[in-house]
Amino acid sequence: MTILPTHVLAVDDDPIFLSLVAACLAPPKFKTIVVDSGVDALEELRPARFDIALIDLDMPRIDGFRMIALIRGDARFNPMGDTGDLRSQIR
Repeated sequence: MTILPTHVLAVDDDPIFLSLVAACLAPPKFKTIVVDSGVDALEELRPARFDIALIDLDMPRIDGFRMIALIRGDARFNPMGDTGDLRSQIR
């Protein structure tokens, strides 16, 4: 049985943090792409599929909050369609 690596996108403007993430999330269990801006992260998301994204909230140009909003608004990243407010659906 072959176990595929978890694809991780790490986005942070701190090079020390990115180095730490790359060292901790290394092959064979992880395939990690590190980028230093939200703009670069959005470019990485176009052709690739990631299992998880680690996103710094405080970055120049496109901060983490804006990047998350852009991802949530893109139908490619929400195969179930618009789920609305999930908290209201969990009872």
